[in-house]
Amino acid sequence: MASVIRESETAVTAFARFALFVLVVGVLWIAQGIFIPIAISILVAFILMPVVSRVERVGVPRWLAVLGAVASSAAAIALVGWVVADQAMDFAEKLPQYRGTVREKLTDVAGHANGFLARARRGIGELELQVSDATAALESGAPAHPASIGNPGPPSILAPRADTVTQVPEPSGGPLRQLTMAVRSATAPVLGAGVVVLFAAFILLRRDELRDRIVALAGHEQLHRTTEMMEEAAVQLGRLLLAQLLVGVGFGIVFAGGLLLIGVPNALLFGALVIPLRFVPIVGPWISAALPTALALVVLDGWFPPIATLVLFVVLEVATASIIEPWALGKRTGMSPTAVLLALMFWTWLWGAPGLVLAMPLTTSIAVLGRRVRALEWMATLLNEQTGLPASARLYQRLLAVDIDQAIAVMRSERDSIGLERAYGEVMMPALAALERDRLSGELDGEHAQLAISGMAEIVESLALDSIAVAAPASRTVPRRIALVPAHSEADAVTARMLMHVASSHGHEAQALRTGDLASERAAAATKLEVQVTCICAMPPLAEAHARLMLERMRDRLPGNAVVIALWQREPDARARERLELLGARNVVGSFMDAVRAIES
Repeated sequence: MASVIRESETAVTAFARFALFVLVVGVLWIAQGIFIPIAISILVAFILMPVVSRVERVGVPRWLAVLGAVASSAAAIALVGWVVADQAMDFAEKLPQYRGTVREKLTDVAGHANGFLARARRGIGELELQVSDATAALESGAPAHPASIGNPGPPSILAPRADTVTQVPEPSGGPLRQLTMAVRSATAPVLGAGVVVLFAAFILLRRDELRDRIVALAGHEQLHRTTEMMEEAAVQLGRLLLAQLLVGVGFGIVFAGGLLLIGVPNALLFGALVIPLRFVPIVGPWISAALPTALALVVLDGWFPPIATLVLFVVLEVATASIIEPWALGKRTGMSPTAVLLALMFWTWLWGAPGLVLAMPLTTSIAVLGRRVRALEWMATLLNEQTGLPASARLYQRLLAVDIDQAIAVMRSERDSIGLERAYGEVMMPALAALERDRLSGELDGEHAQLAISGMAEIVESLALDSIAVAAPASRTVPRRIALVPAHSEADAVTARMLMHVASSHGHEAQALRTGDLASERAAAATKLEVQVTCICAMPPLAEAHARLMLERMRDRLPGNAVVIALWQREPDARARERLELLGARNVVGSFMDAVRAIES
């Protein structure tokens, strides 16, 4: 009954979240005329906030620092806008001069495709004649005349009738109305920019008051969490946007200079367009490259200008992405490529072109909120670069899906990141414990459990083969002969092979026994190896019982031999440790790292 109540509560919570999401999206879409200027103002405020804060530290009053920053940014935007408008008008005036070059290029391209296009055109014409003939036959009640196919027949149903009179709508209103519409269309962008600048200046001037109001809305009990969230959002987003703006400006200047040397017309226009387009990830940079490349391809003679334009952009992009951005931007947004692409699609669908530019800042802010606000943790899971699953869970999932290649890739990545011993102890062992738990509880049938265990063994073999080509490091202790004995199951055998791999990589002579033999046969084989250390490996939940039975069979045959019991628990039970030590165990450990240290000491 309790589980049914919990499931119903979970369903209600999920539905409430979905309804709230739909409501928020609807409000953002309906009132986009209000929210878009506010979002742009907040974006401008975040960009200018590091500059204003640094100027304030020098001793300049806040109002003067804000006034200087806003005036400078407004002047820079006006300058860029003037350059873009001037270059666009110049390009429009020069466009008739390029007609000859455009005609030659199109003729050249059309000459190669003339045969295909001509055949396609003839096929479409014949199809149109057949459709017209059939339609006329149906209207008259007579069968279609087959001879008319391919010959000049009835006029096409798509062609306009001779007596059709085309009505040209006259412009509504008089000259005064047209003048009013022209003034409105000219002043609307200016008024919008003014509102954005004034609101950004207000945010910068009263940012302390706004922060206090947000903290008050969140509640005094959330004071620490809200403060951390706002600091992270302000610092991370502000520095990221300012650095990205400076990188875009530098990129645009160098790109425009290169285009001038190549001879691309209106190079300043394309250099200025690079600055806003670099705020649009994935799509923006390639749009800024496609425009001048297409222009060079169409209006300039030869194939060198478009190729040189594309090569220039690729060189600048590679240098920026690999050298300049890691130095200037530092830590990235931390969002996965899938989240970035979905964010671009969502905000563009919601707000159009402004949403395309605002997609990354808005989504980054939401990701910060998701990391700090518990109710929005699911947003952080969806957006962040981290998958949300620990490495052990990802490994176990790949094994359940019988995707051994991906499981090996997960372990190799973890080995390269944290080292072999920690990868075995922190990733492989929890996955193996989950596998044994599901197998014993019946949630995993025998066939799938066997496949997963075989996959574990294959992972260990693959990692061991990887280390064959690498010279074994000098042993941290005196080299020893070590026997790794599985207590009962094949999972125990996998852990024994893991220990053998690590011990061998440290220069020891280690051998892992198999579980195919009887327990008594494994005990006899271990005693014949003449080893110095014997480690019995046992997985829970019956680890102590299996380890005790194996130790009882081996203790009389191992005079002077050090016996280590690995129960693979976080902390072995004190009573279990005492019982095993009474049977002759020198050391009882629970973690993989402790087992490595125990067999080497």
